[in-house]
Amino acid sequence: MHQKISTLAFCSVVYFKSLRVALVSRGHERSGQGKQMAFAGVLKRMWMPLVVVAVAGGGAYTVSRVRADFGSEPYPHPYARAEDTKLANPKSVVYQVFAPVGTIAGISYFDVNSDPRRVHGARLPWSVTLTVSAPAVAGNVVAQGDSDSIGCRIVVDGQIKSERISNEVNAYTHCLVRGA
Repeated sequence: MHQKISTLAFCSVVYFKSLRVALVSRGHERSGQGKQMAFAGVLKRMWMPLVVVAVAGGGAYTVSRVRADFGSEPYPHPYARAEDTKLANPKSVVYQVFAPVGTIAGISYFDVNSDPRRVHGARLPWSVTLTVSAPAVAGNVVAQGDSDSIGCRIVVDGQIKSERISNEVNAYTHCLVRGA
């Protein structure tokens, strides 16, 4: 029974396939229009993807011509290296804290890498000199002493960029340079 059903199914599939081929090719076999009808059928189904491909190709060609005509730079290579990463002019930054002789202070400041540093029990006057190779300097110094007067100063390349003096009990002062 199983073999009979499979044979019947196979015969019907072959019959319908041959019938379809016969219907397509029989009516147009003599006139030569069979190939034209097949092309028209493909064109009916494929017109939208063909338009998308044509527009994308035209756009890519236009962009490449515009880039070539206006002399734009070539695309940068992802492994390109900077030509010179060292700064030709390193900057000298001097933090100064001053008060009457014998004053002891707690001082906080930013170092070359902008990391905070703390000095406990510094005898004043106090100063530290840093050489910075970055193009811009952000400097900060904060101090509090045990006297009634204290001052701070930030000097960049010999020019005073910030200075402040405070007169009060256990005086506190701060100086800031944002970009020198």
